[in-house]
Amino acid sequence: MTRVSLNGRTAVITGAGSGMGRGLALLLSRTRGCPVVISDIDEAGLAETERLLNGGQVLARKLDVADRDAQLKFAEEVREWSPGPLGAVFNNAGVTLSQTVEGVSDEDFRWIVDINFWGVVHGTKAYLPWLLEQDSGAVVNTSSVFGLIGWPTQGTYNATKFAVRGFTEALRHELRGTGVSSVSVHP
Repeated sequence: MTRVSLNGRTAVITGAGSGMGRGLALLLSRTRGCPVVISDIDEAGLAETERLLNGGQVLARKLDVADRDAQLKFAEEVREWSPGPLGAVFNNAGVTLSQTVEGVSDEDFRWIVDINFWGVVHGTKAYLPWLLEQDSGAVVNTSSVFGLIGWPTQGTYNATKFAVRGFTEALRHELRGTGVSSVSVHP
C-alpha cells in the first residue's frame, strides 16, 4: 500500500459540520497545514467549523452528497480553488435511524442509502480522475463498525456501511499499480 503524506496538500471532507468531519478538518488544517475543503448539508454547523479553522485556507460549501451533479460541480470548483495537489478525499457524511427492517419506511431507507452509499460513490467518482491524473493521493471512505457486524435496529445503516466497505475494497484492488490509495475506516 502506498503511504500518502497529507502535509500541505488539499483535503476534501464531507460531513464537516460536526463530529468526525469537523475534527478531521481541524486536525489537518492545524497540524498538517492542509488547505481544507469542507462541506455539509447543515449550513450552521459548517459555518461553525469554518470559524473554528481560524484563518486557515478553507473552502466551505453547503452540499447534499446524494446529489451526483452537485458533487461533480463542486469538484470542479475545488480543482480551480486548490492551492496545491489533492492529498485526500474523505467521504465522511453519513446518517442513521434506529429502526427495525420491518418498521423502516421506504423513504427513510432511500434517504439513508442515498447519503451513506451514493454519497460515497459520487464523491469518489468526482475526485478519482484528478487523483489518477496526479498519480497520488487517497480516497478515504467512512464505513463503520456496523460495516463489519450486523446489529438489530440498524439493518439499513448496516447495509450501507457494508456496501461502502465492499465498494472501497474493490476500488483498492483496481488502484493497484497506481499512486492512489483507497481506504475504508470503521469507527
